Amino acid sequence: MAAALDVGCLIMTLCTKCVAVIVVFVIATAVVNTFVIIPLKGWMQSLERQLQSPILKQHCSNVTEPSLA
Repeated sequence: MAAALDVGCLIMTLCTKCVAVIVVFVIATAVVNTFVIIPLKGWMQSLERQLQSPILKQHCSNVTEPSLA
């Protein structure tokens, strides 16, 4: 009977650890998404917008093929 209780305790301990690991993983994923991926996406989009801006396009075309103007 004691062995069964020990196994029960072991399973409970392992489950608690598993749940803790899963919770930590979920929180870490949420933190990474919030502080790394979302700002990175925003930064990439703003960079894309800057690359699409006419002034920059004009400047780049002037650099690659100098115009007479």
